[in-house]
Amino acid sequence: MKKSTKIFWIIFAVYSVMALIGSLIVEHYQNNLGFLIEMKGYIFLMKYYFIFGLLLFLIVFFSMLKDRAHHKKQINKLEDEKRELKATLYDLHNQQEPATPPSDRAGEEPPQVESQD
Repeated sequence: MKKSTKIFWIIFAVYSVMALIGSLIVEHYQNNLGFLIEMKGYIFLMKYYFIFGLLLFLIVFFSMLKDRAHHKKQINKLEDEKRELKATLYDLHNQQEPATPPSDRAGEEPPQVESQD
């Protein structure tokens, strides 16, 4: 994983922890009407905060897709290279073996072996 992707994941983790803490605070003070009315003034910030989180997630997601495509392309390139090396090795192996001459007795019957009963 790239360093930039790791940084985005860390930022996204911090963002998620902050969202969790904020929701726990609101849940804790849910019966305090004064607190909830005061929080109403910050709702516009919450929208931007969650849009920021969505953008972080999308950046990391598409970055990972890009990395995955790059790795697949690299794997395919290495597999092609492996196939070429195997073909070269096969060709070299066949060149080293002497060619067997064709049989002059094509069409003749093989010699009979007598069996002893």
